[in-house]
Amino acid sequence: MPKTVNVIVYTYQQEKFIDFNTILFVCSHKDQEQSMHSKIWRYLRKQKYTVIIYNNRMLYSLSQVLGDSKLMTMMARPELLLAAMEHE
Repeated sequence: MPKTVNVIVYTYQQEKFIDFNTILFVCSHKDQEQSMHSKIWRYLRKQKYTVIIYNNRMLYSLSQVLGDSKLMTMMARPELLLAAMEHE
């Protein structure tokens, strides 16, 4: 049974953030989240993104994620992120 992952965009002090699971879901092809997990985690740790901790989740600044061309090229399903941003 496939797990359901929602693309969630958080708003904190008028800035938008997304969590690691959302980035992983958007960057991975269907059913390949596990193989991309460590690659994306290491990449995000090297970058100097604005990070906040909310309910034991690390939230990354959406504007910085979208401004990172390497991360954008990794995205396999950017349309899901776009749909979540439009819904907000």
